[in-house]
Amino acid sequence: MKYKSSFFSVLLSLLLLFSGQTAWAADVDGVCTSIAAGGDWSSISVYASSTWKTGATGCDDGTAAVLPKATDTVTVNSATATPLTSTTAAMAAKTLTINAGAAFTPGANTLTLTPAAAAGAFVNNGTFNGTGSTVAFAADATISGSSATAFDNVTTDGVLTLAANTTIAGTLKMNHANAVIALGTSGITKFKGINIATVPTAALPTAIIEITDTLTIGVDTTVATTLPGVTAIKNVSLGAVGTFSTAQLVSGDVTLSAAAGGIAGTLKFTDANHTITIAAAETIPTLDLSSLTSGKTITFAGAFAPTVTNVTLPAASGSAKTYSFVVPTSQVLTFTNGVTNGLNCALAVTGTGTIGGTSPAVTLTAAGTGATTFTCTIAASSVAAPIFSTQEKGKVFAEEVK
Repeated sequence: MKYKSSFFSVLLSLLLLFSGQTAWAADVDGVCTSIAAGGDWSSISVYASSTWKTGATGCDDGTAAVLPKATDTVTVNSATATPLTSTTAAMAAKTLTINAGAAFTPGANTLTLTPAAAAGAFVNNGTFNGTGSTVAFAADATISGSSATAFDNVTTDGVLTLAANTTIAGTLKMNHANAVIALGTSGITKFKGINIATVPTAALPTAIIEITDTLTIGVDTTVATTLPGVTAIKNVSLGAVGTFSTAQLVSGDVTLSAAAGGIAGTLKFTDANHTITIAAAETIPTLDLSSLTSGKTITFAGAFAPTVTNVTLPAASGSAKTYSFVVPTSQVLTFTNGVTNGLNCALAVTGTGTIGGTSPAVTLTAAGTGATTFTCTIAASSVAAPIFSTQEKGKVFAEEVK
C-alpha cells in the first residue's frame, strides 16, 4: 500500500468530500483498483468499507478512477462486499451481474443498462439493494437470476421481461413506443405507479389488476386499451395531451395539466373523498359517483371548475343521502344534464355562492374569497325531488321541475 503523509491524506479527503462524485471505480483501502476504459469489470474486488468512485483524481492516492460505459460488462463478484455509492452520480453499463454472496447498492442514483441482447441484461444471484434508485433499460432486457430482486423505479425503452421473484416498488415508466412489460414468472399483479411517457404499440398484460399509487399519462393514449386488465387505480395525473378514457375505478385524486387531453370517457370514483385538480377549461363526459356513500365530498381544485355533461349519483334508499361539491373561488361548476340518479337531488349552498342554470343544466358558482361548498341531497323516497335550489336575497327556495 502506498505511503501517504497525514497532510496529503487530509487534503485528498477534503477534495473528495466536496467533489460530489462517488460511483463506480473501487477504492480498496486507499488505493483505487481501476479497470481500463472498455474493460470487463468482473475482476474488481473491494472491502465492505470501500467506495466506488469517479473523477480524474477520484482515488485516495489522487489517481484517476475509470467509469464503465454503456459498452462495458459489470460483474459484482462473490468475493466483493457491497459497493457503496453516496451521491447522485449517474451510472452506465452494458449489463449487470451480481454473483452469489455479493451485493450492489446504487443509492439514490440512476443506473442505465444498454444490453446487446435481452438475456443476461440484469442477473441477480446475490443482493440488489435498490431503495431510492432507478434502473433504466435502454433496450430489450430480461431480469433473471436466482435471487429476489426488488426494484424501486424502473424505466424501459424496450420489452422488459420480469423473471421469478421480481417486484417494482416504485414507478414503471414506459419511455418508448416499443416499451412493453412482460410479467414472465414474476407473479406481479400490482404496480405502485405507471408512467406512460410515449404512445405504446402494445398494451400492458391483463394480469396487472391494480395501480396502488399514480398513473401518469404524458401522451395521447387510450387508457382502456393501454391497461386492459387494470380494474383499480389510485391517482391519475395527465400531462401534455394525456387522455384518460376508462371506466376503471379511481380510488384517489385526479390532476389535469393545462395541456392535458383530459377525461375522454367515464371518470368513476370509489367510496371516498376525492379531489380533481384542473389547470385549464375541461369537460368531463361522465362523472360516476354511484359508489359513494352519504357524506362524501368531491373537491374541485386548481384554477378551473369543469363542465360535467353527466353525473351519476347513488339511487335513493330508505334514508336521505347528502353529497358535497367544493368549487374554487369565482369558478362555475356546470352539470349540463343536471344532477341525476334516476331521480334528482336538491342542491343548496353553504357560504357565498349561487345556484342557477336553465333546466336541465345546473350551475354552481363560487363567490367570495374562498372556495364554496354546495350540497346535494337525495330524498329518502321514490318521489322525485327538486332538480336544484336557487338562492336569492339570502333565502333558499326549491324550483320544481315542470
